Amino acid sequence: MTDDKWTFAVTAKLKTLYLEKTSTKEIARILSDETGQVFTRSGVAGKISRLRLRSPFKQPFKKLRVISPRAKPPLSAPRKQYAGPPVPLLQLKEASCRWPVAEEDGQHLFCGQQAVGTYCPEHARKAFNR
Repeated sequence: MTDDKWTFAVTAKLKTLYLEKTSTKEIARILSDETGQVFTRSGVAGKISRLRLRSPFKQPFKKLRVISPRAKPPLSAPRKQYAGPPVPLLQLKEASCRWPVAEEDGQHLFCGQQAVGTYCPEHARKAFNR
C-alpha cells in the first residue's frame, strides 16, 4: 500500500518537528495545515515508529551501579527430619501435606504431615517464599 501523502518533504518536516520535541498531535495539526491533507496523531505516531526515530523525550540510560552480592546467612540448625515416612497419594488424608518428597517403584510419595491448607508449614514457606 502506497501512501502518497508521506512525501519526502512531509517526512523531512515530520523528522524536524519530532526532534524539536513537538507532540504527535501538534505535528499532525501542523502537517495538515501546511499540506491541506488530513494527518492524525495516530498516523504520525505510526510513521515515527516505522522510521524508527528515537524519542527525544527519553533520557539516556544511566550507568548502572554494581551491587555486591548479599552475604549468605549462616547455616541454621540441621533440617528437621519428618515425623513419619513418605505417604503414597492414595493414602493421603484431607489435611495431609501434598509436597512430593520421593518416588519409589513408580509411585509418587508425599510429605503427609499435618497440613495448613495444601502444605505443612515448612513446605508452605518453600512454596510461597515466606
